[in-house]
Amino acid sequence: MREIARIVAGRPDPAALDPLALPTHPGEWLETAASVTGLLAPDERATVVALRGGAERLAPLADDEPALGRGLALLRATERFEPGPTPYDGAVGTLAVPQTLSVSALETLGGCPLRFFFSRVLRVGELREPASPWLLEPREMGTIGHRALELVYRRLRDDGLFDGGDADAAAVRAAELIPRAFDEAAGSLVARLRRRLPVLWDGQRAAWLAALAEFTRADLARLVGEGWRPVGLERPVEREVDFDGRRVVLRGRFDREMTAAPDVVDTSSDGRPERLIGDYKTTKDLARLVSERAIVRGHSLQMPLYRELAGAGSSVEVLRIGPAPEGAGADPAPRRIFEGFGDPAIEAGFRETLAVLLDLVRRGRYPLRPDAYVCGELCAYERACRRGHPPTLQRETRSPDVARYYRLSDKTDKLPLLDPAGGDRP
Repeated sequence: MREIARIVAGRPDPAALDPLALPTHPGEWLETAASVTGLLAPDERATVVALRGGAERLAPLADDEPALGRGLALLRATERFEPGPTPYDGAVGTLAVPQTLSVSALETLGGCPLRFFFSRVLRVGELREPASPWLLEPREMGTIGHRALELVYRRLRDDGLFDGGDADAAAVRAAELIPRAFDEAAGSLVARLRRRLPVLWDGQRAAWLAALAEFTRADLARLVGEGWRPVGLERPVEREVDFDGRRVVLRGRFDREMTAAPDVVDTSSDGRPERLIGDYKTTKDLARLVSERAIVRGHSLQMPLYRELAGAGSSVEVLRIGPAPEGAGADPAPRRIFEGFGDPAIEAGFRETLAVLLDLVRRGRYPLRPDAYVCGELCAYERACRRGHPPTLQRETRSPDVARYYRLSDKTDKLPLLDPAGGDRP
């Protein structure tokens, strides 16, 4: 701004053209420009007046600038503090109610209803950074690992290596199959790396091959030793389920589904489940995925929802694949299992949480989440969210129609219900 002022005054001083920090807010930026240069275009003047807010200022401006009518209506609505949603918040009514919901969609809904609104209702695609020519994203590597394990376990099943009880033979054969399966799964994704940085890719590939070999060795020892056999790999599944009277068609995809091998006669004599559903993850924090506190708050819903899809006689295990994670927060356990809720109160709390979330969908009401649980780098819609906007926060967090949703953050594994009768605690 100093250099602009000097140029306007006819006295540019190149030696003094130092960088100057400017406000990022458009209204403050324009006000700074006006105070320093004394110059604003007519549309900039209108913008400054509008951004200063206040109904007494906006009404005359709407008369002077009819073309700004819709924008000024938005400002009047979004700048008010009175409780209750505006037409510009996530309140669209029943015109956009999904007929079926996937497990991943409900996970998104539990994490942040507004994010669900952007991605699942408006279907606004996430903006992703262009693929790097130098490396693969963790998401891409996870996809390759999933596909490679599907190919390996499908071949082991077809060759009968789950039925003979010889875990060592199955592990040896898996080690032979992994390199080719990994390269087939990688396909064109790694063409850019193999061509540009072959040494880097060879190192990354070697680390994944070693990790998958170690994973299959331990995994097969357990599965074959306990008499499990895969009957479904990457199998889509759909089922109508009920959460406290709210029925929904739920969809998911099991990475693998295990039942007893043919030579295992009694699958329940030792109290073990009839089916074992497996899900592969590259995340370093597996414990959070089965945390009862996270489940009743709606933060981690995949494991209990998979059990809903699989049936009451099933357990769900989440298994880490890929190189061992490093850094703070890494869960040392490579496997966590969800066998259902041992405490009926916690199961009731989970079902109540799903009922609260489904009520939001049925009413077409998608409030933002005021905490940072799914915000920042994890959310592709951060710039479209008004989480840092005081009027919006005031309206949403004090609006009675979403009070039960905001009360979910009060739940714990000790107090899993809003109250013992299922209503709000006073």
